[in-house]
Amino acid sequence: MSESPVIYTATDATSTTTPEPGMIRQVLAYNPHLMLVRHTFEKGWKGARHSHPHHQMVYVVRGHILFQAECKSWEMRAGDSIVVDGGIEHEASAVEPSEVKAQDLGNAVVLTGIARIRVTSNGKPNAFGVRFTDVYANKGGQWQMVSWQSTRLPD
Repeated sequence: MSESPVIYTATDATSTTTPEPGMIRQVLAYNPHLMLVRHTFEKGWKGARHSHPHHQMVYVVRGHILFQAECKSWEMRAGDSIVVDGGIEHEASAVEPSEVKAQDLGNAVVLTGIARIRVTSNGKPNAFGVRFTDVYANKGGQWQMVSWQSTRLPD
């Protein structure tokens, strides 16, 4: 892909690969500074501990993964996200079949998708789906959510 200020990649324009058992990877749009990759993990998949020079944002579309970095662990489910600075070793494993999108946009990240929300209001549990857009910005070396918009999906 040549360097351009705008990179467009249709979903069906790139093929999937299986770089290790239990993982399917599809590299989508990319340039020398960032890469958008779609991963699908089988239950029980465990990724190798690794690092890379760029920041990475992980967003769980569906499923359940265990993410580890800096001697800490996070149980991540649909709708959860995490940002890892470049050079930090990290790894993940799939607790159940999962789909994860990771996108690095330099000093900003825009996430779009569908999430399942579970809340308790007035002591009553409620669950529903939303279509959302999140915007994160790197401000002084710290990642901060600067915007969230969501629309409830029909039941």
